[in-house]
Amino acid sequence: MWWHAGRDTPAVRDFLVANPVLELIGREELRAVYFCDDARPARLDLAHRCANIREFRTVHLDAFLAGVPAGAPHGGRERT
Repeated sequence: MWWHAGRDTPAVRDFLVANPVLELIGREELRAVYFCDDARPARLDLAHRCANIREFRTVHLDAFLAGVPAGAPHGGRERT
């Protein structure tokens, strides 16, 4: 699955921090990815260790969302 954020909003950031994702490393292993920023620490309390998931990394949201337009889209409606 390819997840794309259309806007950099507080709701998008909250969603990413609350929902770590898995990425494929190698041919058969997965790694947990925890998002964070200066106001939202990585939710490392959400367990990631299980079969084929032994590693994790953190990604700062400023780097992940670089180049994504800030704020709500035209019309004032926020999308996540």
